[in-house]
Amino acid sequence: MGAKFPAEMIPKSGDPLNPTFEALTEGVTGDGKTISVKALKGHEIAMLTGIPRNVRITFQVKPEADSSYFGICVRGSGSYEDGCELRFEPSNKRVQIGRPHNDALESPNAIEFVEGLDHPFNLDVIVKDDIIDVCIDQRRTIITRRKKLYGDRLFFFVQNGSVTFDAIEVRPLNK
Repeated sequence: MGAKFPAEMIPKSGDPLNPTFEALTEGVTGDGKTISVKALKGHEIAMLTGIPRNVRITFQVKPEADSSYFGICVRGSGSYEDGCELRFEPSNKRVQIGRPHNDALESPNAIEFVEGLDHPFNLDVIVKDDIIDVCIDQRRTIITRRKKLYGDRLFFFVQNGSVTFDAIEVRPLNK
């Protein structure tokens, strides 16, 4: 059995924005619409700045084989010091929500048995007030509430692998 966002429940959003792209580490290339992160040894990070507090973010994730883990961090601040991290672990078929650099074994907010994380999939993220709601490839969802996160950065990260984040759209939610 799967779960996805019901179309009639998705909040209305505005036109796509053009947030500022920055590579925080050497293994990153892109332009804000497509970001490629190659972390052959270690952790590589890209950043988009100017992300609204209430936002809908959609994109396609294209992992290469054997990536340890990868993901995004919404409402981030600094150079990846804080925010709400969404981490995908293909070999464990696991998705978790936590803080940046959080050990996967310590996070109680996770879903298991998520198939297909080692193949291309679509991601739809809605951030509204203190709720972060995620739909993974129209098959699975995960949600959390995170208070006191005010950063305007969206981080993309990869640990020991290569992932392309493609067709990135950042849209402010309508009031």
